[in-house]
Amino acid sequence: MEIEKIIEEYKLKTLLVTFGLFMLAAIVWGLFTPTKLQTMLSLMFGLFVYLIIPGYFILININMGDIERVILSTAIGISFIPLILFNMNLFMIKMSKANIILVIVLITITGILIKEFKSKKA
Repeated sequence: MEIEKIIEEYKLKTLLVTFGLFMLAAIVWGLFTPTKLQTMLSLMFGLFVYLIIPGYFILININMGDIERVILSTAIGISFIPLILFNMNLFMIKMSKANIILVIVLITITGILIKEFKSKKA
């Protein structure tokens, strides 16, 4: 019961469908090209985490359609993450896998916290 409430509150059905489509594309691409299936799955998972998840949770607070949210979250992922990493590099914080993951997690947590504060206020 609790999982359905979380899925409904954070509108995760579209996000899960998008994840499924990414994995399906990876499987099809991996089976019909000379690329290894494992490589394609990890590439698509990385793209999903990098492009979709941070923007989706930032946009969860805005009243819009689910498909619009997924499409706009791609634009946010493409723009925000490199911008933040570039600014970190200006302050002599080197880019590494750990820093990229940290930025993605912080953007995602920021979106979730904004939603929680808005729901507690109302």
